[in-house]
Amino acid sequence: IGHDVGHPGVNNGFLVKAKDKLAMIHNDRSPLENMHCSLLYEIMGDPNKNIFCGLSESQWREARKSITSSVLGTDMVHHFDQISRVQIFLEVNGQEIKSFLSGTSTEVPCLKEVNQRLFLMELFLHCADISNPYKPFEICKQWADLVVEEFHSQGDREKAEGLEVSPMMDRETTNMFNMQMGFIEFVVAPLVNGFISTFPPLYPAGEFMENNMLNWAELRKGEINADAKIVEKEEEIKKLDDRMTKFKDKMAFVANLKAFEAERAAQN
Repeated sequence: IGHDVGHPGVNNGFLVKAKDKLAMIHNDRSPLENMHCSLLYEIMGDPNKNIFCGLSESQWREARKSITSSVLGTDMVHHFDQISRVQIFLEVNGQEIKSFLSGTSTEVPCLKEVNQRLFLMELFLHCADISNPYKPFEICKQWADLVVEEFHSQGDREKAEGLEVSPMMDRETTNMFNMQMGFIEFVVAPLVNGFISTFPPLYPAGEFMENNMLNWAELRKGEINADAKIVEKEEEIKKLDDRMTKFKDKMAFVANLKAFEAERAAQN
C-alpha cells in the first residue's frame, strides 16, 4: 500500500530535469521512492496509524529495513540489474526451490540468508509494481489507458515548461499498441520470465503476459489496416506476425512450468 504513497503522477526523470524540490532534497537519487518511504513513516508517526506499535525495537528495525529496501528497489533504474540478479538467483537456487515444492526437500537453504530474503522481497514488490502486462487483458487494457494518459500529461508539462519530452510521453508521436508490446517484450518479460521460472506456481503470469502481447498485436494490426498512410500493409503485418512468433517461442517454457505444477498437484 505504501510503496507509491503520495505519487505526483510524474517520474523521477521529470523531477530531476525540473529541479523539483524532491530531487533537490534527495540529490537526484530515487526522489520518488525516497519520498514514499519518508511519507509512509510520517503517516505511521501518528499513534492512531502506527501499525508497528507492538513491535520490539529489533523487530521495528528489521521491518523498516525490509520496507525501505523493497520500496527503493521499485525505482526503474535498478530494473536491468534486477534481471541479472534474478537469473543468477535462479541458476544457483532454482533447483532447491523446485525440490522444496515437489516435496523432496523440507527447506530452502537460501531463504535462511538475510540478503537473499531482502532481494526476494524487493523482487516481489517490483514485479507487482510492473504487473499490469500480466493481468487479464480486460484489466490490463484499462490500466494501460490510464498509464498512457499519465505519461502524456507529463509530456504536456515538459513541453509547457520547455523541458525535453521524455520517451513514450509525447502524445503526438507515441503509439500506444507499440508502446505496450515493447514494454512487455524488452522490459517486463526478461524479469518476469526469470521470476516465474524461480517460482513455478506463478506460471499463470506468463500465460497472461503472452496473451496480452498477442492482443496488443491484433489491435495494432487493425490500426495498420485502417491507416491510409501505411502503404505496405501486408509487409507491416508480416513483420508483426514474425515478432509474435518469436515471442511465443520465448514463452514456450511456461508450458513446462504448468506441467510441473500439474504433476505436483497430482502427487499431493
